[in-house]
Amino acid sequence: MPQLAITYPRATDVETRTGFDLCYRVPCPNNKFTNDPFPSITFHFLNNVSVVLLPANYFYAMSAPSNSTGVKWLLFQSMDDIN
Repeated sequence: MPQLAITYPRATDVETRTGFDLCYRVPCPNNKFTNDPFPSITFHFLNNVSVVLLPANYFYAMSAPSNSTGVKWLLFQSMDDIN
């Protein structure tokens, strides 16, 4: 199965200000978030169990769009091992 890459530019200013990683500037025609251009993500588990995440479940709009652009944050974060 092919892996897709996010080609939108990173919003590094937002990342620095918030401490979140993987923030992206996405196009917002008419300053409105439209259908997410991101694919769904499927996790496959034992016993033939799968969980499908739609883009609305794993991307968060950081603010209202302006200048036909908005910032969305990928809701997956790495965690430091505290052992």
